[in-house]
Parts: sequence; structure tokens; C-alpha cells
Amino acid sequence: MQKPLNVKREGVDTLIVARDFAGPRVHVWQAFTHAALLKRWLLGPNGWQMQHCRVDARRGGSYEWSWRNPQTGDVLGITGVYHQVKPLRVMVDRQSFHLGDGGGEMGDQTRNAVTFEDRSDGGTRVTTRIVYPDAATRELVLMQDMPAGMEASYRRLDQFLATLRHKTAAELAVPRHPESPSQKTALRERQGGL
Repeated sequence: MQKPLNVKREGVDTLIVARDFAGPRVHVWQAFTHAALLKRWLLGPNGWQMQHCRVDARRGGSYEWSWRNPQTGDVLGITGVYHQVKPLRVMVDRQSFHLGDGGGEMGDQTRNAVTFEDRSDGGTRVTTRIVYPDAATRELVLMQDMPAGMEASYRRLDQFLATLRHKTAAELAVPRHPESPSQKTALRERQGGL
């Protein structure tokens, strides 16, 4: 069992969220960057269902995720644009939250940097640095217990990664798009080309 995520405040508007996973960096990276894999674990709090998941993990690419709570009818969406992607190492993006089916934006965008680091035990540490528009927004997110939703999803990711222990990256059977520079780079890196 992995330790729960570690959340700490930095400065007046930033959160640092760190979590260790018992899986190699290539598996964790793919779980974060491929829609077919994200749909298996990025479900947020219990009771929510992912409705839509699209990811184009490359510089200038974007992502869209949306969830619905069937008991309440509430809908939440997240969209973002990648500003930097170094396969298997880091993703930097700007992200917006949307409430309801109308897609109305909830506050200003956050700036996020997600790093992936090897651990000495063969696992991976994922560290997410989230810069909010101001201190009040950061505190609101903490009051609404966003870390609990992240941890619920990360526990699902733990379970998913456990099913991959003996698989190579090639065996994950994620869709490949040869025209995508980030996927070409990731493939070269897995083959020892970087």
C-alpha cells in the first residue's frame, strides 16, 4: 500500500502535491498521457463517472476531461493546453475548471507542472506544482478537499499499475500516433535513443 499524497502550501498561491507509485516511470507516464488509460483511474471522488476524456500530450496539444455524478446530476470538466512536454519527465500546462453542462469557466486558470522521477525502489514519484490565481482560490480548493479526490483517483491508479507489473511499455497497447512528436520521442527514449 502506497502512502497517501503529500500536500503542502508554497508561497501565497501554490500547492505542491507529491505521490509515490509502485510502478516504473514509463507505465506511470503512459497512465497520465493516454486517454484509454486515464479512463481507468482518473475518476475523482467515489460515485463520479468519467464522461469524456481526450488527451494530446505534446507541446501545443490539449486535453479535456469531464465527469458526472449520477446521484446529483452535477457535472465537472477540466480543460488544458500543454506548454511543455518532455516525455517521461515533465508536463507543463494551463488548466481551467468548468461547472455544469454549459461549460462555464470557474475562476482563472491554474498553471501546473507535473514531474515524473524514478525512485530507488523501482517506483515513480509524481510531483504536481499547481499555481492558483491567488491565495483565496488555493484555500477554497483545499476547503473543498480537492486532495481527497486526487488521492481517490491515485488509489485507483495504484490498482491499475499493479496489473501491469510484468508488462513492457509496448505491451500496454495504447494507441500510437506516429505524427505526434511527443510519442516519437517517448518511443526513442524507451528504446534507449535519448
